[in-house]
Amino acid sequence: MEPFFCAAASHAAQEDLIGTAGTSDTYVFIQCPQPWASKAHETAALPLRLRAYMMQKRPGVRFLLAEVGNVLKDTNRPSELALLIYQKQTAIFNNGYVGKALRLTSLDDAVDTLERYFSGEISGQPITTNDFFVCVHGSRDKCCARFGRPFLKYAAKQICAAGAEGKLRLWQVSHIGGHRFAPTALHLPSGRWYGRLDDTAFLSILAQLSIVEVHRFGLDAWKRTYRGWGILPPALQILERNLMTELNGFNNRVAYRIQAVQTDEQSKVTTTQATLSVLSAQGQLTVYQASVTKSPAQQLRLSCEMAQPTDSYAYAVKQCYPLTSTGLAA
Repeated sequence: MEPFFCAAASHAAQEDLIGTAGTSDTYVFIQCPQPWASKAHETAALPLRLRAYMMQKRPGVRFLLAEVGNVLKDTNRPSELALLIYQKQTAIFNNGYVGKALRLTSLDDAVDTLERYFSGEISGQPITTNDFFVCVHGSRDKCCARFGRPFLKYAAKQICAAGAEGKLRLWQVSHIGGHRFAPTALHLPSGRWYGRLDDTAFLSILAQLSIVEVHRFGLDAWKRTYRGWGILPPALQILERNLMTELNGFNNRVAYRIQAVQTDEQSKVTTTQATLSVLSAQGQLTVYQASVTKSPAQQLRLSCEMAQPTDSYAYAVKQCYPLTSTGLAA
């Protein structure tokens, strides 16, 4: 019997990736050498106090382990140990996260440093580059290692070939979710999530980040690997993707309002009524009214270790139209 890989099964079933982006308010990346335990906080290289700190429930905060890819040039490798903290922008209209780096002498200092940061005692150094986190956490799900590591090597070579080491840092990261979409990744500060990454899709992402010239496959290659924008709830991630051509680019700021959410218990279909307000870089404000459904799509094993298949869900935009559009936002 051939081994089962949840990522291969999801791809063969043509499961749509959209609506699966994580939506945490804060991401804390802890630089820690591999190997990592299946549960990241149980990793042996972490001090016991830090492990306990990671296990504490903090609303909206997610802890992840990270390590720079060893196939990159030294110029891409941080010269000092640091915690990377990305927090969602708090403005009504926003377009991602704000990153800060907190320098450490050792991981033994991590808890005290984090406490000082969250209390406002220290602010950290602004992160001014792009960070691309690729999941390679094979001890959590074998697909992340099988598909994530080869992609990581390819991505590193492309970054070096483009001379973009100072523009985009490539990281190995622990479980971020969605291993059935491996290779999967998170870009910050934008907060955009990707899956089933390949060479064409990555070049398209680099083009959208203005790291390479516009790729000939353009937005189509980008869309098929796009899991969603993490600053939006899952139901609105498909709306933003569908409007991407009309929205014309990645420099827009968005705000949203959920008006109603209803679930039909018999069909398991959830319908969300919402508005999505888009403020372009040129100051044009457009407000969209939308109705989005989340429905059982097919039965799939959502991880390699899952013994039995379960419902996977798909999103669909049932209605969308502009309510208002102004040439210049106030």
